[in-house]
Amino acid sequence: MTSILEKLYYGEISPCSLPTPTTERYFKAKNEVERYGKDILAKYPDCKELLENYADAIHITAACEGLQDFEEGFKLGAAFMIEIYRTKIKSFAEAKQLIDDYIFIYNHQRIQLNTKLTPLELRSQFVA
Repeated sequence: MTSILEKLYYGEISPCSLPTPTTERYFKAKNEVERYGKDILAKYPDCKELLENYADAIHITAACEGLQDFEEGFKLGAAFMIEIYRTKIKSFAEAKQLIDDYIFIYNHQRIQLNTKLTPLELRSQFVA
């Protein structure tokens, strides 16, 4: 059986091949975006090209953010493996506590250089 790391290394899988979200929240947001686009075109028909360029730029930005999230998650997973290997953990409970501590630090205390915020602070800005 081929490991996920081997599949990733040999290009059999990639972050771009992840499935489209299927949550109700995703579909609601997607429908709103489409409705707003139609409303804008109805009101400003001469701006079709500008709106298409804007939508393309948003799509590229979202794809880049998704890729960065994947990279950060991969780094986090690699850091877990290294830490666990070095620590010589003796029990599942000990491993679970180590992972829980790491995730807390990652989300609540780690300041991102580009935003000067923790991931939790950044995400909480967008919660409606």
